[in-house]
Amino acid sequence: MSSLQVKNFPDDLRAVLVRRARAQGVSLSAHVVAELRRAAAWPTMAEWLAQLEAEPPAGGSAQADGAAAVAEARQEYDPDERHQAP
Repeated sequence: MSSLQVKNFPDDLRAVLVRRARAQGVSLSAHVVAELRRAAAWPTMAEWLAQLEAEPPAGGSAQADGAAAVAEARQEYDPDERHQAP
């Protein structure tokens, strides 16, 4: 395992991390590693966009399906039905 040194680390940020580590009952080092793992688990915007471009659209075009549903609803719609007594 390697070490990481961070220069010019803000005191207020360190205080927040120390407080959170204590609240969880872990060392500052363990808490920072867990936070970095959590951050690294999420893709960057560029990685996420690349994944989206590489995947085929699920179930076809949602826009076309939506348009078809609206067209069908319009064909079935009877404006006089709204004004009839039940």
